[in-house]
Amino acid sequence: MRDLKASFPLLKEYMKKELLDPLDYHFAVTMGAEDEDKALLLALLMHSHREGHLCFDLSQGSQVSWAENVEAHSLDSNLSWALYENSLYFQKNWRCESLILQALLRVKNFPLPLPLEPYENTLNSEQKKAYLMALKTSFSVLIGGPGCGKTYTAKQIARHFKKITLCAPTGKAAAHLYSSISDLVGEHEIHYGTLHHLLKDSYLMENSELIIVDECSMIDARMFTLLLERLSSKTRVVLMGDCDQLSPVEQGSIFADIVEIARQGAFPLTALSRNVRCENPEILDLADACNRGDEHEVFSILQEKNSEVLNFVDMEKYTIREIYQILLEEMEKHFCFTDQQNIENLLEEMNRFRILSCLRKGPFGVDAMNRFFYQHYRSKNKDLIIPILITRNAPKLGLYNGEIGLLVHKEQGSTAYFSSNELREIPEALLPTYEYAYCLSVHKSQGSEYNRVALVIPQGSEVFGREVLYTAVTRAKESVLAIGDQQKIGESIQRKSRRKSNLPKRFLKQI
Repeated sequence: MRDLKASFPLLKEYMKKELLDPLDYHFAVTMGAEDEDKALLLALLMHSHREGHLCFDLSQGSQVSWAENVEAHSLDSNLSWALYENSLYFQKNWRCESLILQALLRVKNFPLPLPLEPYENTLNSEQKKAYLMALKTSFSVLIGGPGCGKTYTAKQIARHFKKITLCAPTGKAAAHLYSSISDLVGEHEIHYGTLHHLLKDSYLMENSELIIVDECSMIDARMFTLLLERLSSKTRVVLMGDCDQLSPVEQGSIFADIVEIARQGAFPLTALSRNVRCENPEILDLADACNRGDEHEVFSILQEKNSEVLNFVDMEKYTIREIYQILLEEMEKHFCFTDQQNIENLLEEMNRFRILSCLRKGPFGVDAMNRFFYQHYRSKNKDLIIPILITRNAPKLGLYNGEIGLLVHKEQGSTAYFSSNELREIPEALLPTYEYAYCLSVHKSQGSEYNRVALVIPQGSEVFGREVLYTAVTRAKESVLAIGDQQKIGESIQRKSRRKSNLPKRFLKQI
């Protein structure tokens, strides 16, 4: 094995350009790279993997002919790697993609169920297409941005079935889906929970007449593998989501891959485009410009539109302290975290306004901003009200990952309050793990909606591409305040963060 202090000048040059990280360099060296070409190839493969891609595109090489070097270094014969056309995989990612491929081919061959007679409904033409498709087929895909009526359409589909299972990657999203169709309880047997919970319940997987999976863009490759492998041909399945949102935290953009396959006619697909919720077309215009990667249009909308709806603060013109003051003023327009007599109203207001950040770390990351707000309010009043975010499911308490509550500190003890259909009180000692929620990450906000959003876009946000801006903007119904580095916002808009795979290509070759 090569000395860990080995010097590879080209790799170090890539690190200076922020194309590689020290971890990628270390991996290449510890894997026994004997020359710089092989070391660079291994480092780029690791970097690609850590960014969530299932494979590394060998045609990206400019310094080296990667395809020739794979063969020269016999990487394709090593059990750790797999080579497909111009793509190099870690073996576990290749196996995962292959399992998804086989599961999709199996699902495509499911027999058509008996068609069901439609009921009278108030669906628009797009929604009706999705509704009728689900009544005629065993597997269908429903996509659309927030406010297009995916959940309402799902409710109309569910009316036809007695045994229904609803699930999503997070407990909060699953509970939201359930609350939207809960008035069907009584006439229908409805189960809901996280996708992880569903996959452990073989009875539900086998015996549900209908399974609806929401927020599919958040499902990573591993979880999609398990879901698709366990689907029964006796069960109708509807996958719902917005394929333009952020990719999962873990590997893959499998939902986007499935949508691409469906667009080629392999699976029934309906795209909802008519927004029935957002109150301001300016927000829809901004989201559309982000999605199209139109940098000029994004800044034109932010800087010229009605300041009551859209506003932009150039971070480069302010100090860190001044930016925090702007955010504090926005916060205090909506909340009073010292009034313990008004908990229920404060919980309602928490769903009307939210500060979001694209990053977790750094001076404008979620962690730093939550510390700032906590210390600010702590210095004013010891009897404190703290917004919290549940980070672990606790079904016995009716709490799920992603749920927002208020933790109230008093001399006699601390109590958390949550509100879904009614106000619930839970002693702090019984709570599952949680974190402060004055500010949320854009990732954590997926599946939620607010009247007003203050979005912080610091340096580093560009790695998430235009999807992070689109996701954040589409959380808002009434107004967006964007605070960011103009250059980095431009870089974000020019970049797409969809993860690389060969799933659509491989699938379409086999049908």
